[in-house]
Amino acid sequence: MRSSGSFRQRWADPALTVLAIELAVAIFIVAPVGVLAPRSGLVPPLLLTALVVTPVLLAAVLVASTSGAARAAVFVAIALIVTGIVLGFQGPRWPVPTCT
Repeated sequence: MRSSGSFRQRWADPALTVLAIELAVAIFIVAPVGVLAPRSGLVPPLLLTALVVTPVLLAAVLVASTSGAARAAVFVAIALIVTGIVLGFQGPRWPVPTCT
């Protein structure tokens, strides 16, 4: 049995590759579709995509990063995203102006 280094050393480059691909998809596909989602009924597929991508993103950052600050920032970002999704389901908290 051969030893090829630590788990982190073996998986750091593939994890960073996954992060780069997810970033490109988020910028060039998910963000433009997200703008049109409320009007075109694409909210459920976007939420499903977010629920699949988030654990992959979290795992990739935890494997690739040795910085505690980077790990903390990822957990804060995920908490903010989840909070935004939950509040988004509740609807606006103020009267939305209508055009008459």
